[in-house]
Amino acid sequence: MSIWDRPHPEWTNDDVRPFRTGAEYCLDYFEAYDPHRPRVDIARAKMSYGEGNVAGYQQRSFLMWLCFRFLLVQGEAGIEFGSAGVKAPWCLDTDGLMGEISPYNSSARVPGKMKIDASQPLPFGDGTFNLAISSHVFEHLHGDPVGILREWLRVVKPGGAVGMIIPDNDYFDVMASDPTHVRAWGATGRVRNWGAQEGHFRDQVLSGVADMAVVEAYNTLDNDFSFDVVLVRR
Repeated sequence: MSIWDRPHPEWTNDDVRPFRTGAEYCLDYFEAYDPHRPRVDIARAKMSYGEGNVAGYQQRSFLMWLCFRFLLVQGEAGIEFGSAGVKAPWCLDTDGLMGEISPYNSSARVPGKMKIDASQPLPFGDGTFNLAISSHVFEHLHGDPVGILREWLRVVKPGGAVGMIIPDNDYFDVMASDPTHVRAWGATGRVRNWGAQEGHFRDQVLSGVADMAVVEAYNTLDNDFSFDVVLVRR
């Protein structure tokens, strides 16, 4: 029986090992390929470099899970906003600060790079991609967050998804942690004494796209550092 004949929870390290474009993040952080039930314990509020970067590995594993599910299995292409030089497989890399500009080819399995401002109207038609992803990007964008998210959803096909990871202001001072942060949301909207914050992300942002997408997953990472959002396009 091939990998395509089995559901994702039954995949093993050997199954995903051939897909090396970014898959090493999953292989280091893997338990039946479920990013919500990692092999190692979550380090509370811990984000660092190297082997101790448990939250970072979990976040990357979450994005890889989306790429396998919405792109590899379905033979589709995606778009990633702000890769920071670590490109997700089968996704157009639009990080304007990293790498060279190369043409976009919708037939390519690994589409390449383009410089795009993710806060502005995107140069693609409706339903161009089956997945749009970002990690620690949305809080950097100027402009109306609901409008930006609606634009991301516009370029996703019905049944496709937008997946995001956002730093959680419920657990640490997001604004103080990086001077380029524009906003700081909490997954639950708890009141904190630090920095300016936007409050509850689900109430203040996701409510504005309810006509376009269904919230499939929200705040499931349980790492006291970031929260996840998966929106499936109507």
